[in-house]
Amino acid sequence: MELKRLEEEALRHAEALKRIRRREEALKEIVRELRDIDKIVDKYGGKPEALIQILLDIQARYRWISKPSLIWVSERLGIPLSRIYQIATFYKAFSLTPQGRHRLRICLGTACHVRGGAQVMEAAERLLGVKDGEVTPDGRFTLERVNCLGCCALGPVVVVDNEYYGGVKPGDLEKILSKYE
Repeated sequence: MELKRLEEEALRHAEALKRIRRREEALKEIVRELRDIDKIVDKYGGKPEALIQILLDIQARYRWISKPSLIWVSERLGIPLSRIYQIATFYKAFSLTPQGRHRLRICLGTACHVRGGAQVMEAAERLLGVKDGEVTPDGRFTLERVNCLGCCALGPVVVVDNEYYGGVKPGDLEKILSKYE
């Protein structure tokens, strides 16, 4: 009986060590990120009027802007966090949640919808195993439903990063997505 309790305690201890290691790694990652952000802020001379460009650079580097990043930019520029958050949530260019390496947008505007855009979206959800706004488990794609991409004559339209595909059928998706690692 004593041996069984020791084994259970050893397992609990091992799990606790794993959690500590994960926390240590997370803290190291945050420190690396904040050092990178220091370089970005310094590139613009630490000027508050460069806020949007600084946020764009952070977004480009990490594909999203984390809460620690927002707090650090606030501290570095002397801008209230609420103001930075307001800007980061107003502009579609910024994301406050992790994004995939590739952004897959499917148009469901009127012209694309009547030509089968909804079926293309459903096929993408099945193929990737995610819903609108979600990131694939491997971090490869973020799936987004959009209302109009401005090229209605080509519908249904799919955009991967900045590459446009017109007249897309549900069966075309696998071939299109295979181009993006």
